[in-house]
Amino acid sequence: MRTSFLIAGLCFLLSGLLEDAAQAQSERPSAGLVRDISGPVSERSVDRLAEGERIGVIIMLRDDPHQRALRESGDVRGAAARASFEDRMREVIRDVRSREGQLRASAGTLAELSQPYARFPLSAGFALRATAEEIGRFASHPEVERVFEDALSAPQLDQSTHRIGAWSAWAQGFEGQGSTVAVLDTGVDAFHVMFQDVIKASACFSSSVEGESSSLCENGVSRQTSLTSATLALPCLDAKADAENGTEGCLHGTHVASIAAGRRFHDRSFIRGVAPSAKLVAVQVFSRFNSEACEDFYPGRDAECVLSPTSRQIEALEWLYSVKDELGLTVINMSLGGGEFSQPCTTDPRRSIIQSLTQVGVFTVAASGNDGFRNALSAPACIPEVVSVGSTGTGTTPNGFSNQSQDLDFFAPGEAIEAAAFTEAPSETGDCVSSAVGAYVGTYPDIRFLCSRLTYLSGTSMAAPHVTGALAIIRDALPEASFDEILDALRFTARRPPQALDHVPAGEISINKAISYLQEGGVIVGGVILIRPRTYVARNASRDRDSFNTETYRFYENSITSRRLQVLSRPDWVSISEASRPLAGPSDSFLLDIERPLDLLFSVNIQEELADGLTGVVRLRPEHSDAVIEIPVSLHIEGELDQIRKVVTAGPWSMVGDSANPEASIFRIVGLDRSMPHRINVAISGAASGDYQNAFTDCSLPVRPERYSGSEYLIVRGDLAACGAFDRASLRFQILADPTDVDAGLRMRRFFLDREGALTDAGYDRFRNIEVSESAAGEAVPAFLEDLIDQPQGLEDNLILEWIGSSSVGAISEYFVVQGLEEDARVHGVWADFYFESQPGRSPSGYRRCELPAIPERRRGGEYVVLVSDLETHCGFRGRADILLQLLYEGELGPVHSNLRFSRMVQSPDGGITDFYNYRYSGMDNPSRPSVKTDSETGQSYLQSTWGAFGWTGDADAPTQSVFRIAGIRGGAPRTIDVSIAGSLRGNYQGDYSDCSLEINPARASDWDYLIFAEDLEVCGDFGRADLTFRFTMGRSQVSQSAGNGVAPGQVSMRRVAVGAEGDLTNFSFDVYRYAGVSRSTRADGRIEATSEVFEWVGDVNQGTRSIFRLSGVTDLPDEIHVALDHASSQSGRYVGEFSDCVLEPRPERMDGDAYLILPQDMAECGAFVRADLRIRFILSSESLRGRLGLRRFAVTNTGGLTDFVSDTYRHK
Repeated sequence: MRTSFLIAGLCFLLSGLLEDAAQAQSERPSAGLVRDISGPVSERSVDRLAEGERIGVIIMLRDDPHQRALRESGDVRGAAARASFEDRMREVIRDVRSREGQLRASAGTLAELSQPYARFPLSAGFALRATAEEIGRFASHPEVERVFEDALSAPQLDQSTHRIGAWSAWAQGFEGQGSTVAVLDTGVDAFHVMFQDVIKASACFSSSVEGESSSLCENGVSRQTSLTSATLALPCLDAKADAENGTEGCLHGTHVASIAAGRRFHDRSFIRGVAPSAKLVAVQVFSRFNSEACEDFYPGRDAECVLSPTSRQIEALEWLYSVKDELGLTVINMSLGGGEFSQPCTTDPRRSIIQSLTQVGVFTVAASGNDGFRNALSAPACIPEVVSVGSTGTGTTPNGFSNQSQDLDFFAPGEAIEAAAFTEAPSETGDCVSSAVGAYVGTYPDIRFLCSRLTYLSGTSMAAPHVTGALAIIRDALPEASFDEILDALRFTARRPPQALDHVPAGEISINKAISYLQEGGVIVGGVILIRPRTYVARNASRDRDSFNTETYRFYENSITSRRLQVLSRPDWVSISEASRPLAGPSDSFLLDIERPLDLLFSVNIQEELADGLTGVVRLRPEHSDAVIEIPVSLHIEGELDQIRKVVTAGPWSMVGDSANPEASIFRIVGLDRSMPHRINVAISGAASGDYQNAFTDCSLPVRPERYSGSEYLIVRGDLAACGAFDRASLRFQILADPTDVDAGLRMRRFFLDREGALTDAGYDRFRNIEVSESAAGEAVPAFLEDLIDQPQGLEDNLILEWIGSSSVGAISEYFVVQGLEEDARVHGVWADFYFESQPGRSPSGYRRCELPAIPERRRGGEYVVLVSDLETHCGFRGRADILLQLLYEGELGPVHSNLRFSRMVQSPDGGITDFYNYRYSGMDNPSRPSVKTDSETGQSYLQSTWGAFGWTGDADAPTQSVFRIAGIRGGAPRTIDVSIAGSLRGNYQGDYSDCSLEINPARASDWDYLIFAEDLEVCGDFGRADLTFRFTMGRSQVSQSAGNGVAPGQVSMRRVAVGAEGDLTNFSFDVYRYAGVSRSTRADGRIEATSEVFEWVGDVNQGTRSIFRLSGVTDLPDEIHVALDHASSQSGRYVGEFSDCVLEPRPERMDGDAYLILPQDMAECGAFVRADLRIRFILSSESLRGRLGLRRFAVTNTGGLTDFVSDTYRHK
C-alpha cells in the first residue's frame, strides 16, 4: 500500500499513465515495525524496515511557543535560539546512539546517523535515515514529540481565468502588482516566454540517496538558494521527453507556475496567468527517483520519475519564511501531496512552519488530490492552515477525480487548462512551427532563440494556482485587508457548484465579487458577519398588501462551529424568515451553519394592522455571545391598503402524483367570488422521494390569473412542478383568500384527468381510513417476525380487495399502496389472506394466508407498495382471488393519517390512474343468504338469489362493456340466470324475469365465482342501455361455507365493473349508493317540481369528458327543464347561478324507457360556460311519475369510455 499518491496533472501526453493512489495501510503483518511512527507509512518503507534497512524519517522535538518565537526572529537572540536547537538535536542523536542496545553499525553508518540530511530549526525538527530499532529509541526519547516517515509526494488558461472573475479584476487594474508568489514544485523553465521578467528568486532543495534518488540541484548538491537568480529551480533536463520513456513530472512545475503568475503568451492575450503582474519565486523540492521507487506511483511503467520528500518541503518553507520580507512574499503554492485524510492533519510535520507563515499573513495553497475521494483530502491540503483547492470542469461541476471533504476550502477550474510546458530549439526552418505538443503555428523564436510551448493538463494541481493567483490579485487590490478577511471574502462570494456533495461547503472562487465584498465592507459582531448593514425601509407599490418591498440580509458564521442566531425583539409588523423558506413566517431563532451563509428575508407582515411612519429596531444575538446586532426598520405607506386576508386549509388528498406522473390530479377551489387566491402553500407528507417536512413551507404554488374564472380557481398538474419531484404523496393546501369569500365558505375537490382528456373523480377522497385494530391475543407471528424482540404494534384491518387478477389472467395493471408511514416506522412485511381463490391446479381451500417479506425497494417515503408480482413470487398466486392485505410495522403513525389502509389503484393502457375505493359488494342489498326454493316437478330444493338493478347497463354492442361477478358460489356454474330488463333504450321488454335467460357457460365458472361478460348478454337482444336485475339459482352445496370479504358462510353477492373502448377500467360505485338527491314539491298548478342537488364541475359541449344526466322514474317528457350554472369558468358574466341561466327544450327522442336523458349536445343551449356547478330543475306532470325519482350523472370520454361520478352522492369536503 502507498501513503503518497499522485496529484499530478492529467495531460494528453501523460493520459492513462496515472492511477488512483492507494489508501494508508490499516492492517499489515509488520505493524510492529511501524508502531512508533505517527501517521501512515508506505508499504515500501515497511518492507525495507523488515529487511533491517533504513528509511527516511522526520524527528519533531518538543517545543514551546516562546522558544519558537525566538527562533523565528532575525536578531541575535534568534541566532542563539537556532544554535540551541542544533545542540538539542545533536544531544538527542547522541542519546539514541549511546543508550543500552547501542547501534550495531559501521562507522560510516554512525556518521550518517549523527549528521541529519535536513534540519528544520524553525519547526524544531530534523530528518535522517534510521532502522526500526533506532526509530523506536527516538520515539521513546523524552525530547521527541513525534516521528514521521519522510513521505514522498508526487506532482499533483484561457477561459478559466475569465470564469473566476480575473478579467474583471484586470479591467480594474488589479493584476497582482506588489505580490510575490512562490511555487514549490518540479522546477520552472525560466526561459519560457511566460516567465520573462517574472522570476525574482529561486531555490533548490533536493536529495541524493545512493541506489534510490539523485538531486536535481546544480552539481548534485542538496540545497541552493538565491534572491537574485531565476535559474536554480530549472526542471528536469528531459522535460519535453515523450510520455513513454521520459522522466515523469518534469512539465508540472512550469505549467503550475504559469497558471498562477505567467505573462501573456505572445499575441494570445487570453493565455496568461491569473496574476500576470505578480513576481515569482521558483522552488525545486523534487528529486529524481529510480524506477523501483516510482512503481508505487506509476505501476507498470519502468521509468524514472520525480518525487518530493516531506523533509525537503519543510526546508523550503523555512527558507521562504526567513526571506519573506525581502521577497514581499504573499502566497505559496504546493500542487503536490499524498495520503488519504478524512480529518484535519493537526500533527503533520509541515504544520508548524505553515502556522508561522500564516501568522505573518502568508497564504499556503495546496491541491486537494486527484484520487476521487469523497470525504478525504491529501496532505498537505488537509492541514487546517492550508488553503485546500479542488477541481471543477465545464459548468463549474466538480471533477470526478478531485478529492473533496467537509474541510475543502475552494474549487477552481482544473480541467484541460492550457498553460506553459517547456522551451526548445526552433525547427530546421528557423521558426517554431512543429508537430510537437503545444506547438503554436505562426510564432518565432524569442531573443534567446528558443521556442516556448504550451500544453493542456488537468488536475487539482491546475486548480490550486488559480486560487494562488486570486490571492495575489486581492492583496494587490486591498493591501490592508487581513489574511482572514481575504479568505472570508473569497469564501462568501464563491459560487457553489451545481453538483457539489451536500457535506462539502466549498464553492468556486470569484475574484471580482470578493474584491467588491471587501470594498463595500461588512460588520462582524460576536463572530457573525453581516454583509452590508443597512436600514430596512419598507414601501408599498400599490393597494396590494403584498406590494411591499423585501430586504435580504446575509449572515456568515465565522467561528468553528454552527450555532443559532436569536431574534431578541422585532416590531410586530416586521416578518423575518429564511430567504430559502419565506413561508415559514416570523421565527425566534435561525441556524447559522458554518458550511453556508444564512440569508434572512425581512418583509412586512400583511396580517398586522399597518400605519404610515412606523419605525423600530430588529435585535439579533448570536448564541453563546452577549453581542447584539441591531438593524433599524421603517414603514412608509402611500394611499390605502386592501384589507387583511384570511387563511383556510384543505386536505389531505392521498396519492397525489407530481408534475411528472401520468395521473393528472386537478384541484378545484370554488367560492372565490371576490378575487382569486392570494397565496397557495402546500404541505407534503409521505413523499415517495424528496425531503419534505409536512409543513406549509414545503411548497408555494404560483398563483396564475389564467386559472381563475371569476368564482373558481384550478390547480393543475403543471403547477405542482414548483413542489419538486415527490413522485406521489399526501398533500394539504393552505389558501390565503379574501375574507368575505372565506366567511361565505370555500370548498375544494380533486378530479383526475388522463392523457386522452377523460375526467373522473377520486371517490376515495370522500372516506377516512378505518381504525387500527390491535393483534388478537395469541395471534401467530409469521416466520419472518419470529426473531424480532418487539412485536409489531398492530395489524391494519384493511377492507378486502375484490377480484384481484394475476398477470396470467389479464393485462390490466394494478397495485396496492398504503400511505402515512412515519419516516422511522419499520415495515416488517405484509400478510396476504386469500378468499374465493380461483387458481388452475389448486383444489378449493376457501382461505389461505401468505407471508410477504418486507421489500426495501417497495418503501418510498411514507408509502409502501405491494405489486401483483409480489403475490405471484411469494405466494404462488395465479388466477383470481379476493385478498385482504395487512401491513405489519413498528413506529408511530403519520400526523396526516390516523390509521392506514391499502388502496387499490388501476392503471389504464394510456397511463391514467383510477381508484377502486368502494370495496364492499355491489347490488341494492348487502351480501345475504340465498332463499331456499323447491322445484314443483322434482320436489328437490335449490337456492335462489336476486341482484340489481344495475343501472344503465349497455348491451353486447355498447362501447363500455360490463362484466358481472357472482362471488361465493363454488363447484361449478349456476343452474339458471334470468334477467329483468327495465327502462330499455330500445326494444320491447316487460321489466320482469321473462325478458331474458342467459346461457350457462361452464368456462365462466371457477372454484369460487362465476363471470358474466357483455357478450353473454347478446341473447337478450338489442336493448341499448337498460336497468338490469339478475336472478340466479344454484344447488345448495354450491354456496361457500367459508367467510370472506364481508360475506358470512352461506352468503353470495354480485358486483359490476366496466371496461371502456380503450381498455380503461372503472367500477360503478353508484351500484352501491343511491342517486344524487332530488327534492320534489307540488306546484300550485298540480305539477311536480323536481330539483337536483349540485353536480360539480360539469363540462360544456366542447369539453373532453361530457356529462350525461339520466332522470329515472318518469314515463313521459318533462314539461320544462331549467339549468342553474354556478361558478362558471366562462368570464362572460352571463351566468348567475339561477335557473334563469339556461332553459333546455324537452326532446321526445331522449326518452329512455322509464327515464329521460340529457345528452352533452343538449347543453349547447346553455352556451360556452366551459365548466360549472349545475343544478337542474324539472317540471313534470304528476301522471308521468313512475316510482322513485332519481337523477344520476355519467361521463363519456372522447374514446367512448364510460365512468360515473359517485362523488355526486356525497357532500363537499
